[in-house]
Amino acid sequence: MQKYEHHYLDQLSGGMQQRVDIAHALAIYPRILLMDEPFAPLDYQTSLMMQDILVNLWEEFNTTIVFVTLDVDESIFLSELILLTSAAPRRSVKGNANSLPWPPDQMISSETDFLEIKRECMEFIRVESVRMF
Repeated sequence: MQKYEHHYLDQLSGGMQQRVDIAHALAIYPRILLMDEPFAPLDYQTSLMMQDILVNLWEEFNTTIVFVTLDVDESIFLSELILLTSAAPRRSVKGNANSLPWPPDQMISSETDFLEIKRECMEFIRVESVRMF
């Protein structure tokens, strides 16, 4: 990032802008970091890279991160605890403890345990979607 230190934020790529935003948030060493779909606008490859960066930063700063995402794989990869919510009017919440090894590796998404957690999450989402209609 040092070679871009004299660039304006709008001159940086989406991934670099996300890094700057995360750096700003971590500069004050917060106990909790709230992230609302931070990687949604990024392409798939950049999103995977940012997930790895976030895991490394979490290990370095040991900050609690509340991460909101619509991407089930991303939620499994980045979480110790996954909370799934349904849309209004009835808010159902399902907690799913993530027992996968930490720190995660991007290749874990093909492992049986990962796929089982994903299946459970998708089943909850399916049931809640049907209930909505």
